[in-house]
Amino acid sequence: MARAKRPTLVHPVYLDTPMLLSFVATLDDGVSLSAAVTESSAKNKSTDMSGSGEGGTENVLALLGVKLSATGELSRSTETDISVEQTFTRQHTLASLFSRLVQGLIAAKAVKSNPEIGDIETGDLIIFDARIEENPLEVALTTTHGLLPLMEQFQEGQKPAKPAPNRQQRRHADHPNNSQPDGESDSEFDFDWIRSIVTVLKAEQEASSVLDLIGRGSEFSSIITADREYFSNSSRAAILDGQFKVLGKATAVVSDSSESVSLIRRGASARVEGMYDAIAEMLNAFDDSFARPLPPSQIAGPLVQVLPLAIYI
Repeated sequence: MARAKRPTLVHPVYLDTPMLLSFVATLDDGVSLSAAVTESSAKNKSTDMSGSGEGGTENVLALLGVKLSATGELSRSTETDISVEQTFTRQHTLASLFSRLVQGLIAAKAVKSNPEIGDIETGDLIIFDARIEENPLEVALTTTHGLLPLMEQFQEGQKPAKPAPNRQQRRHADHPNNSQPDGESDSEFDFDWIRSIVTVLKAEQEASSVLDLIGRGSEFSSIITADREYFSNSSRAAILDGQFKVLGKATAVVSDSSESVSLIRRGASARVEGMYDAIAEMLNAFDDSFARPLPPSQIAGPLVQVLPLAIYI
């Protein structure tokens, strides 16, 4: 006997619950998180009795429901039905509803799974694999905000000591063409300006209702516009730099690799020209130990902009 195919179990790390309930309600003509189930079972009990008696007892036996045969033998049969009912409630979670939705969408071929960029149109519901990365502007602002005390020391001439240079660095520094005038620093930045800009932009960023994440796939990149209400700190810790599946609606498609989309396109940050480049330059020059450069603020095509229903595994 062939075994029934077990459903694929998935777990959403990010889940837009209003979109989930809307999709489920549309497909199932309504949605309920619980259902009452009643099970009943019936049992039959039968009792037989036999014996003999005299003809004069016929009227008495008839009153007792006993039949008397012509030979004087008697019999009695009694049947009793017993019915048992049990009622219980089955409860769905949002995650289990999502699992059902994914299975239903795939079975109904209502979603495009891992499509090529040329097969995606605006409005399509798609599932694709991607490695999730942070928005570079958020990385820059968070990092700079954390380094502000050190930057203030740098501004006051109290720059933290760097590690001793190695032989090649000393030889390069001793070269006559590499000498610097007394009192001139390696780089000059207006830290007061950067500090005020970072403070304003970080406050604006935290007040924003959406967050752009970057998805890196084998066929195309993606800009995943997540709702901050459903993107918790635990979601951030679990998702970033991990390989996940993304289910969502395509809002824009860029097929040409020569085109790109800026990740700094909302609020005041989009109007501060060169701000991101200035912060990136400062962070890379501030300390030689800052080895990991900030990612570019432009995402080149091919790419898809997505309004995600879920990021899951």
